[in-house]
Parts: sequence; structure tokens; C-alpha cells
Amino acid sequence: MLKRTHIAAGFAAMNIVIPEVAKLWGASQFDEAIPCLVAVTIGSLLPDIDNTDSTLGKFNPFAKMLTHRGFFHSLVFVFIAGAIYSKFYTNFGLKEQAFIIGMLSHIFIDMFNIQGVQILWPYKRFIRFPLIRIPVGGLLEKVICVALFLIVLRQATPF
Repeated sequence: MLKRTHIAAGFAAMNIVIPEVAKLWGASQFDEAIPCLVAVTIGSLLPDIDNTDSTLGKFNPFAKMLTHRGFFHSLVFVFIAGAIYSKFYTNFGLKEQAFIIGMLSHIFIDMFNIQGVQILWPYKRFIRFPLIRIPVGGLLEKVICVALFLIVLRQATPF
């Protein structure tokens, strides 16, 4: 999936799992909502650090040596990244939850890709959803991305 789809999926998942964030945004409490939006955006993009064409992968000098949708698309990585992220904060609050949800949503929607992901790394098999395959950048992905953004907008609307 493309960056915009991962971000849209992260926002939608965050608003479903942590409805408090959508309420903060709807109530114009931006000082509390914006850190969650930043955290979910970073979490939504972080698993693609193994891809030299991705936003974060461009800054990773080791990306060329890594298997795309391998370790960084696994539950092991989510646990490690979440543990490291939580070391910067004393409590596990909304920002930390948003960060984890961003990573999980990224991995989940990449399981609709033809290649799948190594979600159970170090188990080497790529796992994907068998019935629906969404080509990267195709029309179906664009439709899903727009739908996700509409869901996010609806969730953040106070009425």
C-alpha cells in the first residue's frame, strides 16, 4: 500500500480503537489530539523502513539489505518498537496507543497485498488474506484510501 493509504488506515483504526482522540479533535482540543495524530502517522509509516522507496526507508542506509515486509512487518517488531517508544514516556497513554495502532494497521492492510507479510517473523512464510488482493497503487487501493479518509472525517465530526 502507499503512504497515504497507510496513514488513512492508521487514523481510522485509531479513531475506532481510541474514540477519545476523535472526541478531542471534534472538541477542538488540538493540543491533546495532535500528538496522537503525529504518533499514529509515525507508527503507520514505520514498518516500511525496510523499503528504500518509502518515506522513512530513504533515510535507512541498511534498507537495501532487508527483506521488505519481513521483520519490520512482524508482531515481534511491534513489541520491540512499542517498548522502545514507551521508554520515552512514563505512562502508556493515548500517544503510545496511537503509535502501536499505527503499526498494527499498517501490517494489517499489507496483508491484503499479493506478497503478504512475515507477521510471525522469525517464521519465514509470508501471510496474506487469501480472498482479497489489493495491488499497490491500483484503483481499488485509491477507493479504499478515500473511503478511509471519509471515515476519519466522519469520526472527527462532533455531530
